[in-house]
Amino acid sequence: LSLHDALPISLATGILITMPAFTPFFSSGLSLKSSTLEISNFRQIRYMVSFFCMVYSISFCTVFFSVVGKVSSRVGGIRIGMPLNAASLAAFDVVKEVEKKYPDCGVEIYNIFSKDMEKALKEWAYDFVIGPMADLSKNVDYDLMYRDFYVLVVPKRYDLETYAEYGEQGSFPVIDMKKLPPMDYIFQDETTFVRKGINRILEKQKLSIAPRLVVTSSTLALQAAENGFGCCIVSTGHLAYLNQSANLKVYLIKGEETSSCGVAYLHNKIFSEEEKCCIALIRRALREGEKKIMQRFGTWEMKERE
Repeated sequence: LSLHDALPISLATGILITMPAFTPFFSSGLSLKSSTLEISNFRQIRYMVSFFCMVYSISFCTVFFSVVGKVSSRVGGIRIGMPLNAASLAAFDVVKEVEKKYPDCGVEIYNIFSKDMEKALKEWAYDFVIGPMADLSKNVDYDLMYRDFYVLVVPKRYDLETYAEYGEQGSFPVIDMKKLPPMDYIFQDETTFVRKGINRILEKQKLSIAPRLVVTSSTLALQAAENGFGCCIVSTGHLAYLNQSANLKVYLIKGEETSSCGVAYLHNKIFSEEEKCCIALIRRALREGEKKIMQRFGTWEMKERE
């Protein structure tokens, strides 16, 4: 329930409550004397109007404070929505740091789908969301933290080394998808942000790929690749969720398409000091998380594409 709904609800409540009081008055009709209403009827109208205004005020205040109560009940705490990515893993350490610096401020993190980011913000479910730059309306602002590369994750049963281009020592090999042989692919659902990125890659390279399997998230796509079902495309941040990386090979997809991670929030939102601290720590944790991913899969240092 929002304040936008308070007016019609309270108005309807006022009418329902005062209707029984008006019924006897109108059923008896208005008596006329010298083309004027009797003074008693004027008094009765005045009393009814005053009573109606009083009920309306009470009804509106009840609705208003029930809405405000939802907001005030969250004062002193921070609720963050976050799709599963590198930020999700890094953010849990941030919670402890924020609560240590601000003992009266609890931090709660909730997993959401990127397609639900704006809806969740408009429903006041979260104070802000850490996620990709999805299709957001002008009612939601977005502050970019960093851009991420797309990588092709391939089970080792596929030998693609003849198609790989190696640059700096220890870096991810670069691969041109137009040159690859037919393979099985696991794609994310069409509603996900990563799948939209995949579609842009295929469109720019004039490729048409029918996936063997479609899953709801990048983490499930990685699990399917780990089990040898086929190749998948994810952003580098999702590599943090790989458990059996020894069975996989990771290639950087040639091209300029990137993913993103940033802070989404309702337009004109004013951040508290606790929220600013939380976002700064998440930003730092993301940088450290990227370094750990590169240490795990190679020594290649990513260049930001701001």
